[in-house]
Amino acid sequence: MIRSLSIRARTRLCAGFLIILGCCSSVDATNLTGTFKNPDGSAVNGKLIFLLSQPARLNDQSAQIVPMVKIFTVSNGTLEAGAFVYGNDVLVPGGTYYLVRLVDNNNNLLFEQKWSISGVNLDLGSLTPTTSGVVYSDPLLKNLSTDQAVQGPVSFSAPITAFSLTLNGNLNPGLPDSYDLGDSAAPWRELHAQRWNSLFAVGPSSGIALAPSTVPATSFATSGGSIVDGTYYFKVTYVNRNGETTGSPAATVVISGGGGNARVNVFPNDTNWQMGCYGFRVYASNDNVNFYLQTPTPTVSDFMTDTWTHYITMGSGVHKLLGSLTFSGTTIPATNTASIDPLQVALNATRRVSDRVPFGTLVVPAIQDAGVDTRTLLTTPLIMRQEDHIIGSSSMAGLVNQQSRIVVFPAWGGANDNKLAAVMNFGGDASISNVGIQGIGTNALMVLGGAGYQGGNAGGTTVKDVSLRVSDTTNTYSAFVGIGILYDMYFDNVSMAGGNALIQYRNAAGGLHYYTGGRWDASGDHFINMVPGWTDPDSGANDGAFPNGLDRVVVKNVRTEGGKGILWDVMGVNLTLDTVEVADALVQAGTAAIIRMGTDSTVTQVNGSRLTIINTSGGSSSNAAVGVKVNAGLGNNQTFITVEGDSGFPVGSSTGSNIGVDASNIGLVLTNLTSSTFTANPNASGQAVKMINVPNSSRIVGGGGGSGLAA
Repeated sequence: MIRSLSIRARTRLCAGFLIILGCCSSVDATNLTGTFKNPDGSAVNGKLIFLLSQPARLNDQSAQIVPMVKIFTVSNGTLEAGAFVYGNDVLVPGGTYYLVRLVDNNNNLLFEQKWSISGVNLDLGSLTPTTSGVVYSDPLLKNLSTDQAVQGPVSFSAPITAFSLTLNGNLNPGLPDSYDLGDSAAPWRELHAQRWNSLFAVGPSSGIALAPSTVPATSFATSGGSIVDGTYYFKVTYVNRNGETTGSPAATVVISGGGGNARVNVFPNDTNWQMGCYGFRVYASNDNVNFYLQTPTPTVSDFMTDTWTHYITMGSGVHKLLGSLTFSGTTIPATNTASIDPLQVALNATRRVSDRVPFGTLVVPAIQDAGVDTRTLLTTPLIMRQEDHIIGSSSMAGLVNQQSRIVVFPAWGGANDNKLAAVMNFGGDASISNVGIQGIGTNALMVLGGAGYQGGNAGGTTVKDVSLRVSDTTNTYSAFVGIGILYDMYFDNVSMAGGNALIQYRNAAGGLHYYTGGRWDASGDHFINMVPGWTDPDSGANDGAFPNGLDRVVVKNVRTEGGKGILWDVMGVNLTLDTVEVADALVQAGTAAIIRMGTDSTVTQVNGSRLTIINTSGGSSSNAAVGVKVNAGLGNNQTFITVEGDSGFPVGSSTGSNIGVDASNIGLVLTNLTSSTFTANPNASGQAVKMINVPNSSRIVGGGGGSGLAA
């Protein structure tokens, strides 16, 4: 018979069974609540008695718990306040339980159960009594229609067999670096993950580019335009091939002292565009309510397919020049339609959310079957920012099904665009490796550098073990396009095919560009083409800050094939050809030259240009009128040509001039030339045949003897 004990007596009894090994315990006990009723529905009045099944200790080693009795009052069906026991989940060894008896005030036994207590708080009324065994706080039962929750940690002594397992939380090992996921004898067949540590794979989800979130940067000048004095408001949107974002917050510009001749510069002021857009537009308002699309002044060559969209990172500071304003026409979009592809979503995931700084690498999967790999198809260019990194498993163009390939189809309403590319890298300091990039109705790869903080200079860009291919029967597009300030780019074992030019520079300036290894197969005119004519890339906002030309372009150990026109059209470029094989050149009749160098006649440029040829021959070029044509710019220019090793550019044309080197209008220094270096065709009927045609001010150093030399 169990007698009722006072609280003090019960406390002494419990304390007598508790041997404290430390000053206090850090293990939390389980707080108990609950209600109890008789079978007739009346509330129970009595005692709830707990007896521990065996001696145990707390799992933090702070105390021993001997077989223990705890007795709680049940009054009017409710367990007394403050009731608690040490749960079996904090006791060692495992498998302990409490023998629990409920008796009424007349000492009648109402029930007896074995309970396993766990958790910080436990409602005893939630326990389901059984006729045998131990009752657990959170039992796992089969064939329930609702989800079941288990408070861990949970240990399993045998393998778990499951048809599928869905987790809504993390799956972590008990100890770091201690357990494997599969092994060599029983590996996992395939692992699908959006992120593997710092590696991000392409998932199935598309998304929406971020709209500008900050007030655009603005400035104004009191001359150069026709904007009258007043208060104006400006917003910008971001643009990709799929659509346009909503507008930024409004910037306020108060123009005074312009006398009706002011102009305004507007430029985005955040990095949200890097999440999938390449251009921006400007909207203006005179009431801060109605905003209308503006046409920049002037419209220059680096604008997109319309007269309103400009590359984002070109130029310095603010550069969307508005010489006049209009307050009618197209209004700012109400919804964001600038959707992005799963590949862009995955690339965005490699960047830190707070400031877009990359901290991971995008992994492009290989094509798995003979069909089209939808994971690599793009509806809008893939936008890379500074320090982005992309890797794939293979760039082997011949094994299409094994290639990690990024493809842009002209699925843009049939609108092909020479101002875009499948992959567009803004700002440089990025890398692409083991990937095939194909442009269909556009260029393959484009690198854009600006002098502004938004993109920085395109420096340190590395492209390795990559194929760049253009599918283009009209020879409109290029495998690689470089625009803006481009410092230190390295292409290693890069194969290029198709297009107007394999490498095309537009409004480009910068340092060392190094191309080594790979095969270049030109279906159009040029291997390298520096587009002549210079358009200030920021529309005059930073006049005079952009030199025209590239400091040094080195092509080494490359095999070239094809080419129908001027193979090396490199005005404003210091070019080195080192052990370059020119095979199966298809130069068309009437082609001006094999190499055109010197300086752009439309641009003032103080520095001269240099051509270095090492162990390189020009291939078959019987249709070219001139081997090397040197153009004169507007400044005080001088050109240097140096030839080393076994090199030669034989030319011969039945029409036009027939000259090995033609520099009749520029000072020229020729080094290490022999009579066989640039050979004109002496059998060109009725043509002036000259090996070298230079002014008297030129110098030939270290060679140059032989018949046919003429000044």
